[in-house]
Amino acid sequence: MFDIVKQQLNMQEIMSAGDEDGNTVLHLAVARKQIQTVKVVPQEAVLNVNVTNKSGLTALDVSDVILQIVGSGELTDYMLRDLLLHAGALKASEFAGTIETAQVLLHHPAIVERAISPPQILDHFLQYLLQKISLLNP
Repeated sequence: MFDIVKQQLNMQEIMSAGDEDGNTVLHLAVARKQIQTVKVVPQEAVLNVNVTNKSGLTALDVSDVILQIVGSGELTDYMLRDLLLHAGALKASEFAGTIETAQVLLHHPAIVERAISPPQILDHFLQYLLQKISLLNP
């Protein structure tokens, strides 16, 4: 019995751990459009689906950023968002006030130096996130 509890705690640690930018397995799976991972992770009941990364974004926020950048989006993008919603995912603004552009910029100062527009900020953040993910999965 103790081993099962210990394994569960280790799994929770692993699933909740973030990379240097605070992105959890769920943030990264959404950004990489790994639908199977997004299906399994919340069902394990060991991960809070509303963890925010260092930019103050939940996995649902990341999904919305992708949909905003892509425009109409692919079917997979909508399926990922639906899975997150069914798992109880919220936008950070729904439980922690609004996400200010400044919060994103705080962790990505290079964006400020370039003085780019808000749509470009989202694009830059997504590309940054995807670059980090590709380093994890060569």
